[in-house]
Amino acid sequence: MILDYLISDVMMDLKGNISSYNRRYVENDREWFEEYFKKNEGLQSSKIEIKDFDLNMDPDYNKSDFENIKT
Repeated sequence: MILDYLISDVMMDLKGNISSYNRRYVENDREWFEEYFKKNEGLQSSKIEIKDFDLNMDPDYNKSDFENIKT
């Protein structure tokens, strides 16, 4: 799998306007984010190839965040 990343302009927009996008985060609006990234060319493919992996989706962020960082 090729590793994708957010370009800095898009990341800064998402962080700088978090109150405007808050509803999208709360509603986990994947379709909106996919369209947003497509429109802004926000997701780019790197040249880094990695093994496919699954993230830990445990609602206890103390567990899942730590495991996902290690992954």
